[in-house]
Amino acid sequence: MTKQRIEYTEESYGEMIPQPIRKKTGKIKAQSYCKEAFINHWQALKPNQDIFPMPIAYKHEGSTYDEDSIRITGSKTFIDSVLSHLKQLLDNENDDTRLQLVYKESLDKESGQPLNSWNCYIQVHERGQESRMMNAFIRGIKEKNFNKYRKEAENMMQEAMIQ
Repeated sequence: MTKQRIEYTEESYGEMIPQPIRKKTGKIKAQSYCKEAFINHWQALKPNQDIFPMPIAYKHEGSTYDEDSIRITGSKTFIDSVLSHLKQLLDNENDDTRLQLVYKESLDKESGQPLNSWNCYIQVHERGQESRMMNAFIRGIKEKNFNKYRKEAENMMQEAMIQ
């Protein structure tokens, strides 16, 4: 196995990050890291970065393989331990975007029988304009009702304090 040449570039936070070099052949080949380069890259990452996936376009058709997404496979314990570090993604379930989630037991391709393994997929999708408008409308009603009841509760507490 040949080691891949690595070139280092300075990122905004001042650390040297290894960048894979594309082979100079007639064909365009996808970039990849050898194990050593990947470990160096991983170690150089700034810890606890915010997670900002690019939402998949509303009414996207076809494969989403080239879109931002997360796939985790293994035991439920392992998947849950990884998910516990990804709670920030829950913020993407909102008026403008939705989470496309799958968490299911893996099946044997030939027999269709459940395996002792699970798979989890997470993607962020844009909501359509109609959905955005409806969500904003419903949120407005909920906030209005909440504020109405909060005012009533505050008034009742003030009256109780006076007595």
